[in-house]
Amino acid sequence: MDCNSLDENIFQANKVAIVTGASSGIGKAVAEVLASEGFDVALVARRIDLVNEGAKRARQVGVNALAVTCDVSDRRSVDDACKGIATELGPVGVLINNAGLNIPNRRLDQLDPEDWDKLMAVNLTGTYNFTHSVLPGMRKMGEGLIVNIASGAALQASAAAGAAYSASKAAVRSLAHNINLEEWENGIRASVINPGEVATEIMDQRPRVIRQSELDLMLRPDDVARAVMFVVGLPKRATIGDISIRPTVPFVP
Repeated sequence: MDCNSLDENIFQANKVAIVTGASSGIGKAVAEVLASEGFDVALVARRIDLVNEGAKRARQVGVNALAVTCDVSDRRSVDDACKGIATELGPVGVLINNAGLNIPNRRLDQLDPEDWDKLMAVNLTGTYNFTHSVLPGMRKMGEGLIVNIASGAALQASAAAGAAYSASKAAVRSLAHNINLEEWENGIRASVINPGEVATEIMDQRPRVIRQSELDLMLRPDDVARAVMFVVGLPKRATIGDISIRPTVPFVP
């Protein structure tokens, strides 16, 4: 068999990607590696100054890039953002649903219902909003890839992550698997990345202060970005449901 024939099935049709939560941490790292691989990227976050910087860095490697400010929990804002992205960059072939948050008071006896609603609105509804907005264009193209950044807490409930975060990420994971069940005939695939502890700003929300010696042992955003790019680089005939990546040294909450 001619190995060059494998290239016909590689998912690289339009190389336009959206990354949510792209102002820092995992989202920032994913946007940078996508740009380095020749993807035009839309960096979405609420902190426009930081995504402006990210878009500027992306343009320096020779791709088109947009900085987009958007509340992922606001469906109209998401739809407007996706329309603008498609107009400026072209049809979206890759969506990285990364935007997420956690809260300090995570135990059920401390959890405020308003905090539950806010967390679910960003982590789960925000993921659905962007998915819902890009799916029609992907169906029209006959291909697309959606990567949801979930968590190890999506696989096993975590007291350290908290009830709300664990529940939201389990749902984010389930959503991706349902995309695969329903959209494969349209050439659309979905994958989930389930990181363990990553040294990002979200660690500042832990109920106790995380020591630098602990942060040094955690994953880095670049580690997760490499896992994302492994999925992005797979041929269209291949779908990975889940990738779990964790620190080699177990983290003790």
